[in-house]
Amino acid sequence: MTDIGFLTPFVDMSKKDISTIAHNAIDNAIENGNDALHLIAIGVKMETLGKAIKEKGSKSLECIEELTKENGKKRTTANVELSIREVGTKYDYSSTGYIAEIDSQIDELEGQKKEVQEIAKIIKTRTEWTHPTTGEQIIIMPAGKSSTTSIVTKIL
Repeated sequence: MTDIGFLTPFVDMSKKDISTIAHNAIDNAIENGNDALHLIAIGVKMETLGKAIKEKGSKSLECIEELTKENGKKRTTANVELSIREVGTKYDYSSTGYIAEIDSQIDELEGQKKEVQEIAKIIKTRTEWTHPTTGEQIIIMPAGKSSTTSIVTKIL
């Protein structure tokens, strides 16, 4: 499939339009006894298509060169602003020993934190605990828990 005509209805939609259509579509499906879950499944596929197009296009040298020709390396099309920016910048600090020492201390503290968190997840009352490495006496309180129930999707 190479015809992109099926995408035409999306060209002039703003972010607000998309949000409104999504809310109305789900509300209408529920109110009219239609399969809202089927609508969610279609939305997941549309989102996946959009992400794939964006990922492929964002890394395409042809697309980057086309945008580079634009005034200020920025272009607005179909109510979307496209621009070129440096992304994913990484720095390597491994040659600075002091940073390696700090990272080692952070790793050790993160490990200790995880130990205490695991205990706090399972206890029901205040608990005194002796840290096996440091011998430090620690009071641990039960962790509060909150969660949200949601539909998880996976395209087959």
